[in-house]
Amino acid sequence: MSEINFDKPFMPFDGMVEKLRSKHLTINNDIDKKLLRILLKDYGYSFIINGYKHPFTHKDVNGNEFFNDNVSVQDIYNMYFIDSTLSELLFKNALHVENKLKATLGYIIAEEYGVDSNLDSDSSYLNSDNYTDNGKSSNVLGKIRSKISNPYSSSRLLKHYKTSKNHIPPWILVQSLTFGELIRYYKIQEEDVKTKVVNNFLPCKEQDVANTKALFISSLELLRCFRNSAAHSSPIYFFDPYTDEKNTNEKILPKKELIKFLGPNIFNNNFDPRIKNFGRKDLYGVMLVLILLLNTLQGRAFLRDLQNFNNTLQDETFTNIEYLKYSHLPSEYIQRLENARKHLEENILWQIL
Repeated sequence: MSEINFDKPFMPFDGMVEKLRSKHLTINNDIDKKLLRILLKDYGYSFIINGYKHPFTHKDVNGNEFFNDNVSVQDIYNMYFIDSTLSELLFKNALHVENKLKATLGYIIAEEYGVDSNLDSDSSYLNSDNYTDNGKSSNVLGKIRSKISNPYSSSRLLKHYKTSKNHIPPWILVQSLTFGELIRYYKIQEEDVKTKVVNNFLPCKEQDVANTKALFISSLELLRCFRNSAAHSSPIYFFDPYTDEKNTNEKILPKKELIKFLGPNIFNNNFDPRIKNFGRKDLYGVMLVLILLLNTLQGRAFLRDLQNFNNTLQDETFTNIEYLKYSHLPSEYIQRLENARKHLEENILWQIL
């Protein structure tokens, strides 16, 4: 049997260091080498190097990749630090939106259809008659019902209700749903239920309901994709949520509606027009969605945390400039977000009483 020459054979840490040196990464002394070994040991070559090298590399005429002049190990670590810290901050706030959606949807379903979870009862809030028949309802409801009928449910909360209560109210059931399942559950609701949910986040006039619903679902989908990416520790500076998904045009944030809620200054920029859908399906778009869907106190806290984080960085450092460039974040993105929040509070959120 012939021996296989594997594309990616095992390589010891010293070999990885020499490989990076041959690619012109600046390793001047033992301190650089020690830092590099720590990064390789703690994070792995694929994650820390392949994940954060992109702003610092180029290819020669033969297609071989090299680091740019004077790129150091510290530059790569700084890129990772900025990206991972920002990811944690955005992820925390995405959870606030997810939890509010659970609370809102659970409350409204109970208000509309009651709390009977008996799957054999006509009065059950999970009766298919309570949901729109959009071709996906039966599949979505089947998976949700299985959480009640499955005796081996992994949710401790559901187990508690199954063993100590005589029903599982909707505000408890939604707690067991993933963000993706929660969004799909929202999608199969009747239009009047959707309207009530949307108005809890984005109050709007009757003639604007359809457009606001489109903005709301696009916002949730973008946040879902970001949440999944961040939860798996993927670098977010080149976040592109719909690379492998279908019907992506339906999931891009509608620019007109964004401006209506957040004001025109969010897109007042001199960005390269080749950056397609700027602020509508990228990292900046995720930030806009958080400003849009967080409540007033959460939105203000989010902006404070962003500003505090930004204060720890030196605006003109090489790494920070490269991060803004590759993530397509405007240099004054925090000010834009603050203006958007102010516009939202003064023109929209006052309607929630």
